[in-house]
Amino acid sequence: MSGVAESLDWLSERDIDPAARIYAQVFAAHPEMERLFFSDRDGAIKANMIYRAFETVLDIDATNSYGTNFVGCEVVNHQNLGVAAAAFVSFYSIMRDVVRAELGDAWTPAMEEAWLGAIARIGNTAAERIAQSNAPVTSLA
Repeated sequence: MSGVAESLDWLSERDIDPAARIYAQVFAAHPEMERLFFSDRDGAIKANMIYRAFETVLDIDATNSYGTNFVGCEVVNHQNLGVAAAAFVSFYSIMRDVVRAELGDAWTPAMEEAWLGAIARIGNTAAERIAQSNAPVTSLA
């Protein structure tokens, strides 16, 4: 089992939902992002977003069958909403920080290494996709 999966299993086994802490830290670090959830009256948008984020980081750390493609699409979608690529990537770092805090002494070097590797791949993918999306179109043929 990968370090990311192991850390999330630990939370699940203890019925710990880190979502509220993650969003609190995201909004503290990027207050401009909170206004983007103005229509999320029941929390469904935030719940779906965090579900997709966990699903993506798990995939990137394991098989990477779709995760980097998903990140590439979503970083451009978020940029079109006014979310900078750095803020997009920081969401994953904040997820890791909250999970690490919840695990406390149960956090292992293997978990740290796995999360760092996944976040690095997310950051690299985001940077590449933003660079591509800002490139001028010279030919459609």
